[in-house]
Amino acid sequence: MTRELGREYPELDDPAVFEHMVAMTVAHMETVSGQLRRGQHAKATGCVTAEFRIANDLPPELTHGIFSQPGRVYNAIVRFSNAQGTFEKDGVGTARGLAIKLLDVAGARSMPGDGDTTQDFLMVDHPVFPFPDPKAYSETIARKHVPLIGNLVAATHLALLERDELKILKEIRGKRVASPLEIRYWSGTPFRLGPATGDRALAVKY
Repeated sequence: MTRELGREYPELDDPAVFEHMVAMTVAHMETVSGQLRRGQHAKATGCVTAEFRIANDLPPELTHGIFSQPGRVYNAIVRFSNAQGTFEKDGVGTARGLAIKLLDVAGARSMPGDGDTTQDFLMVDHPVFPFPDPKAYSETIARKHVPLIGNLVAATHLALLERDELKILKEIRGKRVASPLEIRYWSGTPFRLGPATGDRALAVKY
């Protein structure tokens, strides 16, 4: 089924799934040597300050939000990471993450009561995410946490019933990265870019 932009699909908006994902993420976080470990992308491979420059030649249909002023420069903080929730060696095959936090971003917020002035872009070094929706993702992670045999349970399920997801995971884990500065990153999912209402918005990937 082709999804329509800007439309809510109730079957994908299951509060129980999101509650499970929150509980699972919190459970992943452990204090290691006095520091709180992230549930995913635990190992940073670099954290830098940066300048985020809006291209001068954007087409008019893309000039919304932070992109509404071509040529504008935002100060930013950028974190490079490995995707695992554990501190694996850099040579281990896994997705590589890029998180960009823009600073001093003015304008209306998407969530009521949010007084922050930052905007985040979360990206990985593969053009598509392995799982089609939150339910599929949370179910796979839950299988991985079965005591002693979790990885085998998850891999067997994917091999038998979710071969498209397994293919993407193999492509991601098969990559060998010499430097996080030498690879291309994509947003994991498409985003709406354009007016908050109406039909003039686009679905874009960064």
